[in-house]
Amino acid sequence: MDNCVVKVFSFYQIPQISYASTSIDLSDKSRFEYFSRVVPPDSFQAQAMADIASYFGWNYVSTLADEGNYGEKGIEAFQEAARQAGVCISQSVWIPRVVTDAEYQRIVKDLLKTPKARVVVMFVNEDNCRNILASMKQMNQTNELTFLASDSWGAKIHPVHGHEENAEGVVTILPKRSMVKGLVMRVSSFVVDITDASLVLQMSSFDILFRYHKVMIVLPETDFDL
Repeated sequence: MDNCVVKVFSFYQIPQISYASTSIDLSDKSRFEYFSRVVPPDSFQAQAMADIASYFGWNYVSTLADEGNYGEKGIEAFQEAARQAGVCISQSVWIPRVVTDAEYQRIVKDLLKTPKARVVVMFVNEDNCRNILASMKQMNQTNELTFLASDSWGAKIHPVHGHEENAEGVVTILPKRSMVKGLVMRVSSFVVDITDASLVLQMSSFDILFRYHKVMIVLPETDFDL
């Protein structure tokens, strides 16, 4: 839900409950008194990403984010968490609101300029994720970078479809969710399970699921102050 929409609803004292709005700004009850959500704010996943980077020894990383509230606030939260975790940021690269194919290639080149920072922390929408992978493929830079991506990529197939080689080894974040058994049974006949094997590694407060060369980080269920 867009922050501007929330402001209008709050002005007229109309309660809102969002299933997907993760903006950190929306936690400010002095501005958004009538807003609630059932997902954690981006500060939670930013902290998780810093912890994951530290755990795997990724102590020198680049960041990549969309221009706008989601990307800017998410990376700002990650930068703070990274400082506390001892993770250094070599450079911060931004994706403009309007992007050409040439601009995507320039972004990839910028990320490759620092040879010791091969891990890229991303707060990027799924279309831009896909276009970055496509540019890497066009530039023959497969497997040159490892991505640690936010829930906008999460478990979605769209960013990696047709670019699986470039996405190999990616780590993505998404809130832990519960299955609705009746719904799962209803749609299971339409879903093809492409997971050959899964290995679950318990790491403090995270479950790390290794699936078809991709790593998905599932955040634990938590009581949030909404």
